[in-house]
Amino acid sequence: MAWPKFLSRKQPVVEDERSIGDREINGLLTELKAYLTNNYRQEALSALDDSCTETLKQFKATVGRRCWLLAQEWCQWGENKPILQPNRSRLFYRKGNTDIIVIEEDPQVRTLRFNETFAHSGRYNLALPYVVFVFRFVNGKFCDVYCMFNDKPLGDLSERPVKPYLTNIDGDLKCCLGRSHQLPEGLSYNQSVEFTLNYFWSAEHSNEWSEHWRQSQNYFAGSDARMSNAKLWQKATEENPLFVIDDVTWQKHNRTIGDLIVGLTKTDSKVREFEEAIFQDLVAEFLRSVQIAMTVSLEQSSEKVNGQPPEIIERKLVKAMQKFKVTE
Repeated sequence: MAWPKFLSRKQPVVEDERSIGDREINGLLTELKAYLTNNYRQEALSALDDSCTETLKQFKATVGRRCWLLAQEWCQWGENKPILQPNRSRLFYRKGNTDIIVIEEDPQVRTLRFNETFAHSGRYNLALPYVVFVFRFVNGKFCDVYCMFNDKPLGDLSERPVKPYLTNIDGDLKCCLGRSHQLPEGLSYNQSVEFTLNYFWSAEHSNEWSEHWRQSQNYFAGSDARMSNAKLWQKATEENPLFVIDDVTWQKHNRTIGDLIVGLTKTDSKVREFEEAIFQDLVAEFLRSVQIAMTVSLEQSSEKVNGQPPEIIERKLVKAMQKFKVTE
């Protein structure tokens, strides 16, 4: 950016021991006002472009969320038929082409099978706390299911569940169902959920997706020996099947169930189409309104600067001249 002329102007020649004249002062004053005003306008407009883009993104997402929440009163209806919820269902949520069903299973003892890849292979009767499954259906078809533990019943989607102490679950809590999991054609949501849960609990546990199992073993080895391996876990289960919710300190997961649900619906194509269809014109109009308001504000600011009394501007000019070492 070029420096204003008054900064590079040479010291005026003093004749007859007279100080710099009024004409020179007015010229410097006009240059200074124009320089400051123009720079302020350019910087403000540049910042406006960046701030408007982010503001519009937030505006679009916020209004979109509110619209989807209002639309939930129709979420359990498809083709004029209500959707029958599975047993133990705690939540049905529809967004675009994506349907979410949250299942909560009560604490119980389950028989789990571990193959030879584990040090303690075989069958074990293990007490489990509350187990929460999040099923995702896209365009009416089962897509995937996620699993986590909880030490109490679900009270709010903002609560953080505890890490699942199981295998066959990846780092994002997604269940590995294997290639042999094939749903028969024509199953309802209720039937798909029951079929998948039966398959998951009857499947043999392998060491392939064992991240949560290893982490939990290491954690409990230093905090609660009863849960440090399958044999001790089974022994504690025989003594008190409810000990897993009575006096076990579980590890909290870093994501809430609400976070998981938002992530599972984020890529839905119908959601993006919905947002674009509703907000395309609205966003453009909003942008124009912001730009007009800011432009008017800048122009008013410029007029105020130009309209200030000469004595006020003169004091500012003297300070500027001192700063840039411009003297009489």
